[in-house]
Amino acid sequence: MKHSLLGFLFFLFLGCGADDQLYGRFDLNFGTSNICIPHTERLKFSNPPPDELLIGGASISPGTAPLKNFTLDGVTVGGTEILSIAGSLSEIHVPPGADYIFNLTYTPKTAGGEQSALLDIAYESPKMGVYQVTLSGSPEGESAGGCVSLSTGAKVSFDGEVILTVTRLVAATSKL
Repeated sequence: MKHSLLGFLFFLFLGCGADDQLYGRFDLNFGTSNICIPHTERLKFSNPPPDELLIGGASISPGTAPLKNFTLDGVTVGGTEILSIAGSLSEIHVPPGADYIFNLTYTPKTAGGEQSALLDIAYESPKMGVYQVTLSGSPEGESAGGCVSLSTGAKVSFDGEVILTVTRLVAATSKL
């Protein structure tokens, strides 16, 4: 309900705009993915000649993915990859005739029904406007309380609840 109301407000707000304004809504379904296993999709657009395209910013809309199941990894412009910073992109220049491909990842962290989020892409020139992409996917498997990311030299990231069982305590004293 929340997302459909947001979509209606988006259409009402931008749908009444001038003809020189960009606006649109797309869907990208990641399908079924195993819990804690990343699934990457690419969303491709083209910039027809003659003008350079300027994307002012792109990010997952705040509040639509509280568990961070969906992430914006970056964009590839004409073969050059630009990584996102903290899940956001800004000042993306797309030459005339070039393709630009958003790289997105869905990593379900909990079991349950379909999960969704919104990707906002804000255009600045040659026309201003916003495209919204509804991202969706379904988790498969059982949740073990969240996903843990481990690799050599990496920080441990816990999402969700973590239950620890303490089997032994050691008391240390010192003569200071």
